[in-house]
Amino acid sequence: MTQTARVAWIGALALLTMGQTAAAQRASEAPLVKTLGYHNVHISVPDPAAARAWYSEHLGATDRDGAVFFGEMRVSIVPSPEVRRSEGSVIDHIGISSHSIEVLRAVITSGEFAAVMLEYSAFAPETVSLIELAIEHDVGVIVMRPLGGSGRTSAIRGRIDGGYDGPLTPANLLRYVLSNPGVSVAIPGARYPSRIEQNVATATSYAPMDAAEMRTLEAEAAQLY
Repeated sequence: MTQTARVAWIGALALLTMGQTAAAQRASEAPLVKTLGYHNVHISVPDPAAARAWYSEHLGATDRDGAVFFGEMRVSIVPSPEVRRSEGSVIDHIGISSHSIEVLRAVITSGEFAAVMLEYSAFAPETVSLIELAIEHDVGVIVMRPLGGSGRTSAIRGRIDGGYDGPLTPANLLRYVLSNPGVSVAIPGARYPSRIEQNVATATSYAPMDAAEMRTLEAEAAQLY
């Protein structure tokens, strides 16, 4: 299957998260895919049988009656000799967000998706291999939680206010992520406008970190929590 899954994503699903594999989903009975509440969607692909099989194997869909189901949402897949984008469509590229290294590796190597969103930071450097894989396969990388998330930034700012003058700062955390040439874009969350201004200032003026600086920041990050 080549274009089948890509077209299916355009027409059928607004994918929010993929936190586990299809096999794990079946074992836990937890939803693998969340959708935006569509009830019945029709898509056209060259090989409907292959599309249904792909959705069942990789996304945990139920294949029955010539369609696939995600809960109560029915995706009707019909044959079309030519795959084209819908006229007036604003969707040009399809991507997936996941915290599962297994899922992301399968997506990156599938040839069906233009981008992935993954967690990567000095607190989570283990996904660097996925970024390298994405470069090989010409897949864009969107980095979530580049500053660590889970209250880490507030803890870091509190330490700085208390006199800490080491390398573990919000600006350096953003520099760390942006220093990886495989990162297409980083999306740090911000509670206050001033934080956005600080992030923009860093992103527009930063000097890339060398490998030694990155290892030092990882070591500091590992000791925060």
